[in-house]
Amino acid sequence: MIWQKRAGGGGNFHGSPVCVDGRLFCADDKGTVVVLSASEKFEVLGKNELADTCRSTPAVSGGRMYVRTESRLFSVGGKKE
Repeated sequence: MIWQKRAGGGGNFHGSPVCVDGRLFCADDKGTVVVLSASEKFEVLGKNELADTCRSTPAVSGGRMYVRTESRLFSVGGKKE
């Protein structure tokens, strides 16, 4: 084990964390996606509020991340057209 800390965000985490490009993405049930550095030092890189209940694991495909909340599906990343 390298480190063990509370990720924050304010809610409980039901889905699994997803690691992309050295970052861990964790979505809590209150709709906060916490981004942590996947490194030897614990570091919170950011928090993104989805303003909706979320109990799912983010999915990654084709350079995009998909996060499903209770009433919406968010798509983040990928090439802009």
